[in-house]
Amino acid sequence: MSSNDPSPYRRLALAADLKSEVLPRAVAPIWGAFLCEGLMTSQRDPYRSERLLNFWSSGRMKLMIESCRYLDRIWAYSRRRWGHLSPKYGMFEYEVISAFGHLLGVHLILNHGELPSDEEADLIIRDLVDAFFTREDAP
Repeated sequence: MSSNDPSPYRRLALAADLKSEVLPRAVAPIWGAFLCEGLMTSQRDPYRSERLLNFWSSGRMKLMIESCRYLDRIWAYSRRRWGHLSPKYGMFEYEVISAFGHLLGVHLILNHGELPSDEEADLIIRDLVDAFFTREDAP
């Protein structure tokens, strides 16, 4: 596989799965891992996960289950754009999924463990996805 070829899960997502309104099974574990990384870790705050879980009283597993529901929303908003992006430009999982996880964690901490509404989440999702796909180095 050449350096410009998308990874196997992305090739799958770029084909028939782009028709799906829900996150494809081949993409879900990758995005879930990036979401968890953004949500639970911080270079500036080594105790972020502990602080976050203090506000979120239902445990780590419940937090991940509830947080992953936003991944379908990210997919639904971004899937139509995938055919127009060469994989050599940026890393969507880091720049959008992990970044969303980080912002989700900030929201949870600032709002005492409350998840954002779908409307609030959609605003963040649109901003992150739009910024990724309209970067100056993108085609």
